[in-house]
Amino acid sequence: KWTGDLENKFKNKNYIKVEAHTMFGIGSYVYLLNTHQDSLDKSSVKVEEVKTGLLGKVGNKGGIVTSFKLFGKGFTTISAHFPAHYEQNEKRISTYNRILTKTKGLTNDFMFWLGDLNFRVDKEREDIVKKINENKLSELLVHDQLKASQKNGTAFKDWNEAEITFKPTFKYEKESDTYSDKRRPSWTDRVLYKSETQQTITSKKYQRLEHKYSDHRPVTAEFTIKL
Repeated sequence: KWTGDLENKFKNKNYIKVEAHTMFGIGSYVYLLNTHQDSLDKSSVKVEEVKTGLLGKVGNKGGIVTSFKLFGKGFTTISAHFPAHYEQNEKRISTYNRILTKTKGLTNDFMFWLGDLNFRVDKEREDIVKKINENKLSELLVHDQLKASQKNGTAFKDWNEAEITFKPTFKYEKESDTYSDKRRPSWTDRVLYKSETQQTITSKKYQRLEHKYSDHRPVTAEFTIKL
């Protein structure tokens, strides 16, 4: 369904599809302005699946690694869904490392990692909700498992993330602005990036959208890349 919806969305917007791939509920969709299509090395487009679900073989968890060359530079996007639940942080880190192995050997000039990474806030639910209501998000981010993993070097050590200025994106009651009383509100939905060249990636926008069709709020990011 997502593939068809995106095709319809971009059909009259002067974009071409570079690659579209799905694995259970994970999707990776790459589109390019048609004015740049001559700069795309079509033979370089590759997709790898990393399944880390049940017994390490089911694709409900894991990631899709899409790589291609554009303007002579290597781009890699990783769409991922990490294990859920607060206490499963070690499994999230293990999933990160398994997916990361699939990027070895690629020309990773510019990399983007996005999805439901499922990292949680390491505080009690009542404390989290109180800080959200007081708009003290920075005090919560100190306890974010992803940022802690970056700091101690267990995951995403060399990756960048734009400043988070929006409220936690999970877990909401469906069709509601109320956080579920069964989960700790957390920033599960993230976009990270890195450059392995002297060229830079500049974040222009990092925000959540107020769509209520899920128990998550979707996140969008926009970047400028200097080639």
